[in-house]
Amino acid sequence: GAVAALAFLGLLGIFYISTFIDLSDELFKGQTTGWVLLEYFWYATPQFTYWVLPISALIATLVAVGLLTKSSELTVMKACGISLYRTAAPLLLFGLLWSGLLFGLSESILGPANRRAEALNHMIRTGSPQTIDVFNRKWIVAGNGSIYHYLYFEPGRDEINNLSIYEFEDRPWRLSKRTFVRHAAFTDGWQAQDTWERNFAPRGSPSLPYNTEAFRAMPLLEPPEYFATDRPDAELMSYTELKSYIEVLKGSGFDVIQLVVSLHRKASFPFVALVLTLIA
Repeated sequence: GAVAALAFLGLLGIFYISTFIDLSDELFKGQTTGWVLLEYFWYATPQFTYWVLPISALIATLVAVGLLTKSSELTVMKACGISLYRTAAPLLLFGLLWSGLLFGLSESILGPANRRAEALNHMIRTGSPQTIDVFNRKWIVAGNGSIYHYLYFEPGRDEINNLSIYEFEDRPWRLSKRTFVRHAAFTDGWQAQDTWERNFAPRGSPSLPYNTEAFRAMPLLEPPEYFATDRPDAELMSYTELKSYIEVLKGSGFDVIQLVVSLHRKASFPFVALVLTLIA
């Protein structure tokens, strides 16, 4: 236990020192403050812990086995009829416990802490807060003053689902039209499927009917680059959040193969502590 604690604290200190060296220029140039840097370290600690715990398990197991060998305690155990499997059982249980701790850390605080640490890192390096959140960017103001609201956008395939377009009149400022698109794909322009459109008449005028179309081109819709942001990083999400996100995208017809790989990687990585214990 003491060896594992020393290894953990030593490796964690290395991460702190290397990160401080990397960000020290911004601090000395006055681009950030010591308090912001400390806040970043606080939120980055769960990720550092996630990386350090498996290495600590490896070092602790190697040192424990080395000490038992050096003092001939393994020989005494074998002479007393205690098999090597029974001797190794506590070490394997220790590795399994640390694997469970890694998975619990990933499911609880790792995702929110990483999102906050990423925002602070952006502010430290650029001097301005991060204004785009890839998880919540559902509303966008178009160049012509219209407002877009959508549920999902797939940057790799240039496809968008459940898009609503709100158009306004300048004087008097009021909603003049709403267009809904169930699905649209960009191939030499936006091609929409299952759309409906409604124009709103001035107050006191008779209401206007809906116009529905199964397929239509939408040349006035902003290009995919206007919607595109970075794909949500699996490291910023828990296993449960990523699984739910994949199910929703899959139900909408998006390609989720890369996200499924990330999901399995997220489920398997905590067992690296047990694997390293077995190697040791």
